[in-house]
Amino acid sequence: MPPGPKENIYRQHREYLATQTQQTSKSKPGKAKTTAQQAANTVSTATTNKRAGDTQVAPDGVEVKRRRAIAAGGAPPPDPDGNPPPGVIDEDDEPEPVRPKNPAWASAVWALDANASDATRTTLGYRKIYVAVRLLLRLCSEYAKHAHILAYGIKYHTASAEDRPGCGQDAYNDDVEAEELWPLWVKYFPELEDHLDYLADNPPLIFNIANFAAGVASKVRSDDLGRINDRIVDLCAFEDPRLLNIKDNRGWQDSRTGRLLCPLRYLQKFDSDPGRFCTNVRNRLVRIFSTDYPSFLYDLSLVNADDPVAGFLRGEVLVNVYKSVMTGKSSVFQASGRSTRGQKSVAAVHKMCQVNLHSIIYVALLARSALGDNEWSDVDGKFWKAENFVSSVAEIAWTFPAWYDEIISWWNRQIFGDDEELDSDAERDLEGTAFYAIMAQQGMRGASGSGTNDNDGNDNDNGNTAASGSVGGESATAGSSHATE
Repeated sequence: MPPGPKENIYRQHREYLATQTQQTSKSKPGKAKTTAQQAANTVSTATTNKRAGDTQVAPDGVEVKRRRAIAAGGAPPPDPDGNPPPGVIDEDDEPEPVRPKNPAWASAVWALDANASDATRTTLGYRKIYVAVRLLLRLCSEYAKHAHILAYGIKYHTASAEDRPGCGQDAYNDDVEAEELWPLWVKYFPELEDHLDYLADNPPLIFNIANFAAGVASKVRSDDLGRINDRIVDLCAFEDPRLLNIKDNRGWQDSRTGRLLCPLRYLQKFDSDPGRFCTNVRNRLVRIFSTDYPSFLYDLSLVNADDPVAGFLRGEVLVNVYKSVMTGKSSVFQASGRSTRGQKSVAAVHKMCQVNLHSIIYVALLARSALGDNEWSDVDGKFWKAENFVSSVAEIAWTFPAWYDEIISWWNRQIFGDDEELDSDAERDLEGTAFYAIMAQQGMRGASGSGTNDNDGNDNDNGNTAASGSVGGESATAGSSHATE
């Protein structure tokens, strides 16, 4: 079989190497060669020259043959100017890898390990990241797709609203979730915003962060749920709670916890015969779906058959559990409002000043589990799944933006207070304070003329001045106290 194009190239290359070797050996001084060696060299040189003469008819002819051989092999001929073929990046033109602004940060993030000890986290420099991720998991609720949130945020962080797929959607989806939760990652994850280009250049690092968050999630939930399991009876203010201190006696085993877990649509039937209803639930005779929201999520005094969203997410138990998780036990049980010694609350450590929807959903899942007689589970029976519960509440908020804004404002007042926005009840209470009562009386005197006095030496005038100064001082003190609360 005649040699192919590739074999011709290989043969020419071998001949070239042989010629180069001979020239190198001639230029180097060495020992005198024997007659046999000289004869062998003469024969080899003659053979090589003959082969070269057979192939190198002309320099241009060799180049043409080489190009044809390469083309026959499927590769494009090389550019005569030395440029690389189309689609091939010259090594000199490869972009430089993005360098982290803080190499210590990059090293710590690459080393993230959800199972590491606190000492290891400190040694490797990611303890602050661990603490921040614990907060983010509470704010993002269960089942958030952290890898998608990070990838979405890194890609669209500087994009305008019309260019971000999470804006203007008709239904709640993963992009909408990412649009809502990405700002929290930027706010609380240390130095994240400073390394967006570095993360974009290192996609595996994005998954490393997401996997770390997924690994820490169960630890955070376990820690929070352990505390709520111990406090839930007090947070609900049950009468004679001793029996309910044992978790096995909760849930549908007791009508008190059963009523809090009862879906709103079944509440009237429950109240007609609590014992029977609880028995039917235990025997799986009552279907409870993920979208059957338990009564403890509602302020039942606001429930309106004509407005299904009225009172939703305003339940007293839900608020108490949220405070217990985020602002500490003392914020629920200590009426004086004075701070106590001990560890700072989650909100205090991270300087939280606002509530977000997904943190409410997260706490709702904790409360539901603590009220039940079983341990945490993603599924309860055939029809209830925690993940579906989360997505359904988020979809309601997305579908009704006016209600969403209203409920978040309400929650901010309940958890953190809002001095700039007082509801009608608070305004009425404020008008009944001593300051406003005294000032109202002064106004009445001024209207009747009895409150004016032109005599600068009148004792009443001095007394009024002193009283006015006293009231002003008390008002300032009261305002300071309110701000502290």
